Amino acid sequence: MHTSLLRHGIQCGQRGLDLNKKTCVLILVLCACMVHVRAFGTCYDYSCFLKGVMHRAVHDAVDFNRFCFTQQSLGVALGAVPFYLVAHQMDRNINDSFFCWGCHQNICKTSPTAHKFLDYASIILAIAPSFCALIPSLNPDLRCQAEIFMSAMPFVWLVGEHLLKAIQVNAFLRPKHGRFDWRKNWYGGCPSGHMMWLTFSISYWGHFLGPMWAVPMTAFAGIVCAEFTVSNRHYISQYIVGGALGLIYGLAGIKAFDCAKYHFGLEVEPVCGDSVGLRCSYAF
Repeated sequence: MHTSLLRHGIQCGQRGLDLNKKTCVLILVLCACMVHVRAFGTCYDYSCFLKGVMHRAVHDAVDFNRFCFTQQSLGVALGAVPFYLVAHQMDRNINDSFFCWGCHQNICKTSPTAHKFLDYASIILAIAPSFCALIPSLNPDLRCQAEIFMSAMPFVWLVGEHLLKAIQVNAFLRPKHGRFDWRKNWYGGCPSGHMMWLTFSISYWGHFLGPMWAVPMTAFAGIVCAEFTVSNRHYISQYIVGGALGLIYGLAGIKAFDCAKYHFGLEVEPVCGDSVGLRCSYAF
């Protein structure tokens, strides 16, 4: 009993450490990108620069979040419901195929190195195109697309990785796993964060970059889904929820870019010093 509790405590600590490392890396990358992106074309007055950073970041974030609640997003959510219900009925049977209840261990022993590679590579590849914003010589449209993607990252991470995973209901249970205490219920499995990030990247960047990005990334997402299923990390239904969320985020990002590029704009911007400027624009 004492050994089981000790192992449980160690596992919780390891999971918390992994989460903190991923969180810190994501936040640091985001901050570095935002600073470099906003530096191009701005004045060198530090206070003016910070005002511009905050203004643009808030503006992009507001546009992105308001487009998450549209008729198109509702259609995606409703369309995913029947697939989720069917998969949810099959989840336990699929988990039983890869988990031995007699010895309480995973049946398929996947390579820990391969699992960790897919764990980190999926997130890195999902956000990789956003680094295009760091290259000032690239097409302005591509840089604008990267800016919007980066502005959306904190909200995608907050909702998908924390707010939803904090809900403790049966639909959010993780599959039985050899590293978990089989007598306890482990929550935080829904939605699949990796599938959410990958689908977000595929739908958003696939719209702008075309099949050369969408096709290989879709194949990679399938590999991640298969490996995480046989290693009892997620149920199939949780991939569907993550995919639906990622698609909603991707469509919202596309609309935010269209709004920034083609729509009428009227906004107040800080300029160097203590003054502000009114900008009115329309892209033909």
